[in-house]
Amino acid sequence: MFSPIPHSMIDSLEPIDVLSSEREDLISSSENNKPPPKSAFQRAGKLLKTGFGVARSEANHRLKSKFSNQIDKIESLKGRIRTEQIKALTKTLGELKGSALKAGQMLALEAQDWIPEDLQKILYELFDKVQPVDDVTMLEFIKTELGSEKFERLALESKSFAAASIGQVYLGSLENQKIVTKVQYPGVSETVDSDINALRFLASSFTKISGKKAELHEFFEELKIILKNETDYNKEITNMTRYADFLKKDNRFVLPRPIPEYSNQRVITMSYVEGIPIANWLETNPPQEEKERLAKNILDLFCIEFYENGFVQTDPNLGNFKINSNTGQLVLLDFGATIEYSKEFIEEYSALLRTLTSGKKSDLFERAIQFDLISEKESPESFDRFLKMMEISILPFDKDQQPFDFSDKDYRRETQKLTFDFIKSIKYTPPPRHLVFLHRKLGGIFSLLKKMEIKMDLSSYWNIISGTPSTRLKEAIQRTVDQKA
Repeated sequence: MFSPIPHSMIDSLEPIDVLSSEREDLISSSENNKPPPKSAFQRAGKLLKTGFGVARSEANHRLKSKFSNQIDKIESLKGRIRTEQIKALTKTLGELKGSALKAGQMLALEAQDWIPEDLQKILYELFDKVQPVDDVTMLEFIKTELGSEKFERLALESKSFAAASIGQVYLGSLENQKIVTKVQYPGVSETVDSDINALRFLASSFTKISGKKAELHEFFEELKIILKNETDYNKEITNMTRYADFLKKDNRFVLPRPIPEYSNQRVITMSYVEGIPIANWLETNPPQEEKERLAKNILDLFCIEFYENGFVQTDPNLGNFKINSNTGQLVLLDFGATIEYSKEFIEEYSALLRTLTSGKKSDLFERAIQFDLISEKESPESFDRFLKMMEISILPFDKDQQPFDFSDKDYRRETQKLTFDFIKSIKYTPPPRHLVFLHRKLGGIFSLLKKMEIKMDLSSYWNIISGTPSTRLKEAIQRTVDQKA
């Protein structure tokens, strides 16, 4: 939503259930409970070895498919190769955890149209439940980082509360207050560069196999910045403090309070905020009125983040949002993947959207090239398909479409078709470096509102996203008035 690149590029992606029995074997493997290797050489070696094996299998399969007429034999070989791919690459990334696993997950979403479909299926396997590292190892790591005295004061539970690609979360108590301590897997922050470099090499190889000529260097540089931010908990504390400051007068939102004296670059301790994960909240079948209020708050939050403060938490994971059942507040979590955008960038972004409705095609294409949405090397056919894709992306704001139905299947189907027509036609356009994670957040918002079956008048939001600073100020003032009323 609010994006010149349709949300369907993310929204259309559903986790692909391939060889589920094989996947369960991988998840339950005791090897995934071991701490990931710390050495950059070891990690790169495992990635490249596995990647070359997958690439070789893929190339062999394509070659045999091209020259053989034995269809049954090809299909049998295809199934066997896919099984081997899933076992090898998913197992390796799962063992490495950290930036390698996180980058693999991001590739599945952000670069899905620049890598072979078969590799996409493999990468989707990474969204299954992450197996935690054994708690004795992780608790000992916390003790080493904070010191024995502070560790004892935290009174952490013996089993982790949650596990993710970069670290684990423990519940505890400090001075009779419930707290949460998040800890990175040992060595994760030190291996971001080597993991990304290895994955960049592999992704470039797969891109060539798929027939694309796009240069992915800039995309991986942006990915590297994001992952370095996510593995620096001191920076996350700064982000949390900044968020708390610009949301302090808006009682619709609440976030944890960081406890710096019990935190460092690899460990972060914060207050515990009560709440129900949004997915669980939806399972209680709340009234549509409550869902619509939540939808408005989420859209308003994005406008506050991007258009008013230029500071966006770009991770759309639903686990980063909870509902406080007592107050109705939206609980905000995890501020590692936060990106700052300059006023100049925001104004150029708004100008691009205005050009869609009031400018010439040549002006639109010029701005789109500047934003890396399309390469000037692409064919006229690609530019024509790009225009159609852009036009449908702003259709939800058309006055004749109000209130817009986020669950409209016809709109979703047409958006997907035009998007994929464009993607099929391009050869040189990589994921747009400066927009890919912003659009990742927007895609997550659209998917959530679709799931909630929201119908909403979006007219006022168009004034915000395509307007000038003065028009956005008027909308912000009106929003404050409406909230107090």
